[in-house]
Amino acid sequence: MTGSPTVRSFDSIRPTGASSDVSSHDIAPTDQIEGPYLPTLIRLRHELHANPELKLEERGTSRRVVAFLEALGVPLRTGLATTGVVATVYGKGRRPEAQGEQLACARIWMRCPRSSTTAAKRFEIRIVGCGGHAPRPHLSIDPIPIACAIVEQLEVLVSRRTNPLDSAVLTVGKIESGASFNVIPETATIHGTSRPLGTTSRNSCNTIARHVAAAHEASVETKFFSGYPCTDNHRDAADFMGQVMQEIVGESDAHLDIPPAMTANGFSFMPQAVRGAYGFIGNGPFAEQGDGAALHSDISLQRLRRPP
Repeated sequence: MTGSPTVRSFDSIRPTGASSDVSSHDIAPTDQIEGPYLPTLIRLRHELHANPELKLEERGTSRRVVAFLEALGVPLRTGLATTGVVATVYGKGRRPEAQGEQLACARIWMRCPRSSTTAAKRFEIRIVGCGGHAPRPHLSIDPIPIACAIVEQLEVLVSRRTNPLDSAVLTVGKIESGASFNVIPETATIHGTSRPLGTTSRNSCNTIARHVAAAHEASVETKFFSGYPCTDNHRDAADFMGQVMQEIVGESDAHLDIPPAMTANGFSFMPQAVRGAYGFIGNGPFAEQGDGAALHSDISLQRLRRPP
């Protein structure tokens, strides 16, 4: 492949020397992958990152993944959630009696045997007042100071209404109102996000907005938009992940009890369906991430070897 990657260029990518019975191969250390596979895997990763697609619209990505796995003879299920692909890889060791009861995610290294990331919801609070002319504010209901008062009270949800031993973030990132410097607008809209590790503060937000607006004889319309739930790790999966990571990089470099991140992640839906855990790969002070695959894949390989 020459020049910049394109969507069409992937059609010719195939692993050289691929076997139709990949599940019968002996498992080699992933840091020793050489020959035709390593360049192909690196090229595949670069190709996918060069052609990003929006959520639930990853049709090109899905076609690439299917073509690559079919060339390896891996059984597939396609069309899940529109563009989803599920590959089934069978190990050579004894299978667990409980089928499908473990997922050791390949996003690995540091893990928490609890929540890894927070939930995330987006909210909008629209204040409806009464517009007017700037020199006559007493004849209007100005929504801007009302919006400011609501934002100030929302901050209390974290500082005074949340258990200090818990973690939560509530951020107002945008306030919209008005079109002219000398006209009091009729409405103002607050846009923000809440990131709790526990239950959401939706009811509290509604209560604060409604009561503050009522004190100023205004009304409010509050909307919450579904986001991501907390990423709740299963302890057995997290312990398994930590054990494998210690074997790969050593105990000193495998951090097994880091605090949760106050970000959200789409992986959060996975542990709700199957047992799993989420972790982070440390890249160090480098501008570019390395092409090594050991940390990424050994969790899955060791899981095939070791029943839970």
